Amino acid sequence: MASAESKSAIAPEDDIYIRSNGFTDNKDGTYTLEGLITGETYVLKETKAPDGYATVNDVEFKIDENRNITIISGLKQDAVTTDAEGVKWISVEDKPTEFYIIKKGINENGKEIYLEGAVFEIKQGESVIRSGITSTNDATGVLVDKLIPGSYTLHEVSAPDGYQMTDDMSFEVHADGTVTGSDVIYTDDGEKTTTTTSAVSFEDGRYCFLVKDIKIGVEAISGRKAWIDGNNLEKRPDSITITLERNEGGITSNGEPKWDVYTTVQAKAPLYDFSFVSTEDKPLYKKSPRGYKYQYRVVEESSDVPVNYTVVNENGIAELDNDQYVITNKLDQEKVKVEVAKTWNIGGVSDNSIYDGFTVTLQKKVNGSFVDVDSKPVPKTGTISFNGLDKYDDQRNEIVYR
Repeated sequence: MASAESKSAIAPEDDIYIRSNGFTDNKDGTYTLEGLITGETYVLKETKAPDGYATVNDVEFKIDENRNITIISGLKQDAVTTDAEGVKWISVEDKPTEFYIIKKGINENGKEIYLEGAVFEIKQGESVIRSGITSTNDATGVLVDKLIPGSYTLHEVSAPDGYQMTDDMSFEVHADGTVTGSDVIYTDDGEKTTTTTSAVSFEDGRYCFLVKDIKIGVEAISGRKAWIDGNNLEKRPDSITITLERNEGGITSNGEPKWDVYTTVQAKAPLYDFSFVSTEDKPLYKKSPRGYKYQYRVVEESSDVPVNYTVVNENGIAELDNDQYVITNKLDQEKVKVEVAKTWNIGGVSDNSIYDGFTVTLQKKVNGSFVDVDSKPVPKTGTISFNGLDKYDDQRNEIVYR
């Protein structure tokens, strides 16, 4: 023991008399203290334990006139022994500071389970004190011991697959071996609240640090291909490549979300529907392990657009329609040209120049009625051309012009 306090049992003001010297270190883990007064009550107090160990509880004892020692509190009476030479010994044991990390989570069936494979480290400030602490799938948890008294942070390095990592949690190891800490409380959908509670409990004679992970959950991403080609099946390919992109929080130089190709699927004829399924290699998590909400989008890359088709969607990005991602391809139009020759014959003489300034209007038939398409002034040559006109409408019916 480093020091002892003696408390007089008969002092009217309950005075405390401190004696910190007089201890002889026997160099074998024992100490000798002589000169204690019989009839007095003493308190043996450990003021500092070796690094990684907790101080023992105060031991209150009394020495009677026959030099017998009676334990009043702090130890059992059998801690007092007498050696062959009649020397009285009080045996106390320093125990290492320790606590257990127990990892739990909620599985897909809503049942709370123990989670194996979470990796933790313990930090003090920016320094990593312990690393590679891996959780077990039982109620025992993993032991962390021999931390010197001080403030620490429990940091989850990686969570079990499919679970969101817990935020850093601060805790305190006290000189007497007690451990206290705080935890972050989450709502059912995984959002953090401002309420905190103690994450450390004392159960069955040990301190337990209960850490809970939130199930991340996966996205359901499916869609279909729409065609504007008059149901021209012969023009359509056997399959098309659909790309799933994901934003993981990155930002481009111009401040836009950074999208990365995550995976691809093939949409096959005749339905051309597609689904992205969460797999072990490519899980479609809703959140990152650190809680960032992933964003997904379905894209048809320009290099994947079928020959003779163009993608209608802006930048090839699918539109969401009743929880279905839809990409529309339109068959490239066959183009036609309409030429108009205008001649003027007055008295058997052709002279177009005198009628310069007239306009010719081209119309096409839509739903049974003709509508204007374009107008051009009549040149002196009398010949007008309307170029690059669609041959078919969206239903692949041939368009009538006049």
